[in-house]
Amino acid sequence: MLSADQPSGAPFDTARLCRSVAFGGLCYCVGSFAYQAGYTKTPNGRNQGLGPIKYIGFFTSLGVAIKMSISMI
Repeated sequence: MLSADQPSGAPFDTARLCRSVAFGGLCYCVGSFAYQAGYTKTPNGRNQGLGPIKYIGFFTSLGVAIKMSISMI
């Protein structure tokens, strides 16, 4: 059964994909901020903590873009 936000013929749930991109953007912003904040530390303490989370956000958005483009082909 189709939900109200999914038109007939759509092969993917647009609301779920929009939430995924929003989550990915938030992860990217938090990760970028944490990465830049790491440069105030000593060289041995850099890139520790939440800095690598920005790649989770980047690859989440990239995956959603690939999924949507493949389904449109």
